Amino acid sequence: MNTSIQQKTNTKQKSPFVSVVVCSFNGEQRTGDCLSSLNKQTYNKKNFEIIVVDDGSTDNTSAIAQDFGAQVIRFDENKGIPVARNAGLFAAKGSIVVFIDDDCVADLHWLENLISAFKDETIVAVGGKILALSRNTLAERYMEASGYGNPSRSPKNSANSLIDRLAAYFSTMVSPIMMEKNIVDVLAIYTANAAYRRDTLLKLGGFDESLQTSEDSDVSARIRANGGRIVYVPNAVVKHRHYKKISKVIYEPCRRAQNTLHFYLKEWKIPPVFPMPILFLLIASLSALLFYKKTIILMTIIGLLPLLLYGWWVARGFSERKLEYVWYPYIQLIVESFVIIGMLRGLFDIFLHPTQSPRTDNFKQ
Repeated sequence: MNTSIQQKTNTKQKSPFVSVVVCSFNGEQRTGDCLSSLNKQTYNKKNFEIIVVDDGSTDNTSAIAQDFGAQVIRFDENKGIPVARNAGLFAAKGSIVVFIDDDCVADLHWLENLISAFKDETIVAVGGKILALSRNTLAERYMEASGYGNPSRSPKNSANSLIDRLAAYFSTMVSPIMMEKNIVDVLAIYTANAAYRRDTLLKLGGFDESLQTSEDSDVSARIRANGGRIVYVPNAVVKHRHYKKISKVIYEPCRRAQNTLHFYLKEWKIPPVFPMPILFLLIASLSALLFYKKTIILMTIIGLLPLLLYGWWVARGFSERKLEYVWYPYIQLIVESFVIIGMLRGLFDIFLHPTQSPRTDNFKQ
């Protein structure tokens, strides 16, 4: 598509009309808190609408949404998140369409801060910060500290190469974008906390409904391919219901990795690179060969190796005075290992059952 997607805002309109879309499936335990936070926003109440897309719920999600005064779009059956997002996009009346998940609670000034970035006419999409709604468990605290749901830092060179992927990985790990205090450019934003110029999304055809996950990364890639600018606004904050169990923190990225792989193959891009599990395996294997008769030395090397490989957690633990961070290298090692396994399983499934892949036609040139 050659059409430029850089849009101009009406400079005379200080507060553009905005459509906030909440997609939900069986969200009666979550949606009320989300909608309550939206109704308390400092953004001009006359200048935004709330649309809830009920994606085939079998509970009282629609009734709860109506009680909060939201416009409700209801499917009779579950159609998947990209279809639900498109339904909200097509129904939206605002020049800017904003997405927040039903398991998120918006900060009081969230919408106001998110929309203010669009005063810059070159900006097409804006993402905000995601924090933990609760920090009661180790899993919740780890997810927040690791920046779950927040964009990765953009490498200076965004070309699709292994070196660029490694640069993006290390820059994100050493200096998480959550530490930013200023608006910065990013390669992608995620729809738990994201805003787009509506005309842009319509011109791009909306969200890809054949993707089960990563529909937001796919849209971001198409925005950039058409000359659009995407930024991260650190003071536009929502709080997300993070997983409460470490087992969920480990399993979900593995499960999602299989579907996420479709997006990267569609775009002919190198997937995220996780070098540390490979290095751990290589160093542990070499140590086993060298010290196979010295069990204590071998176990000490293997036990301390994650602290060395993921040294940024040790550094952050000292600077933030959080002793708990000593466990995070071990969690991250396991999570990244399972993500690699998930992507390998996804790749295996694609080659084993190519006709069943929703993106089969796009794997070929």
